[in-house]
Amino acid sequence: MGRARMYAKTREKYIRKMSDKSLIEKQYQEVPNKNITTSEVICKKCGFKARYKFFRCPECNEPQ
Repeated sequence: MGRARMYAKTREKYIRKMSDKSLIEKQYQEVPNKNITTSEVICKKCGFKARYKFFRCPECNEPQ
């Protein structure tokens, strides 16, 4: 009984860890078009330019 509970807890931790990784990967998803003039994302507050989509600006930490 104790061993099954231990395996269940480690499995839950693994699932939680993997879902966090997928959220991070989605947050920093690369824009398919590498041409910076057409595919750059600009922060509305500080003007930070990036080639990837972001939910929070890496510079000023404001939500987009």
